Amino acid sequence: MKLHLHLLLSVGLLAAASSQAATLTLQASADTSLISANGGNQNVGASQELWVLRNAQTTLIRFDLPSYDGLTLEEATLGLGLKNFTQTTTAMEVQVYALAEANRAWVEGDGAAYPGNYRPGASTWSNQLHGPSATNTSDNGTPWASGVTGATGGSPVLLGTWSLTGSEEAGYLELVIDDADVLALWAGYGFVDLLLVNPSGTNRAVFHSRESESTALQPYLTINYTTIPEAGAGHLLGAAFLTLLSLRGGSLVRKKFHGKH
Repeated sequence: MKLHLHLLLSVGLLAAASSQAATLTLQASADTSLISANGGNQNVGASQELWVLRNAQTTLIRFDLPSYDGLTLEEATLGLGLKNFTQTTTAMEVQVYALAEANRAWVEGDGAAYPGNYRPGASTWSNQLHGPSATNTSDNGTPWASGVTGATGGSPVLLGTWSLTGSEEAGYLELVIDDADVLALWAGYGFVDLLLVNPSGTNRAVFHSRESESTALQPYLTINYTTIPEAGAGHLLGAAFLTLLSLRGGSLVRKKFHGKH
């Protein structure tokens, strides 16, 4: 009987130790807007704002993932602080995409706010990486996949859409991401790359960037994940502290959307 009980206990402990579920909130590690103005060759990576405007301004955001053994992403929630948007039609859509793999070499850069600066090696509307010359030219640059400007080439995957109607106040818009294939790719990459575009109309949305002075409205990504912890009780106890609760106080408005609406 004692041997049987010991065996059951051992099996139970092994199952408990086989994976560790947790939640973690990440801050953006890079973000920039790509603007078509001035030849599409200027970088605005240091701007405190992110912009989305049809055929003129798109936004890229990156989140670095933790390097845990056996990391599996179960779900992610993107949060962006909406600063304002110009409503010239009845509504505005902001589509959130998983950036195409062929465009993953983009670089945030440190160009100033609009209209930006020429920054060799940084991303612009015209090029994934600007050419070596700090001038208004795309010569010798690294193009975006499929030769499409604004990083929209290479078959990005639509994750969901925010529909802005004019009733939104300053605060977070949230999008729940549960596409299993995309989540698995991100876990393999070690980071998350997102692309924001406006598919139609003439509306313009402005979001807070990671450089924004309004720190409570900077971009974030909350991930639900599991890992395979190392053997030992100490590791299991330590893993409990990996859960990071995002405490965002005040009266921020949060409007949550689920993916692929």
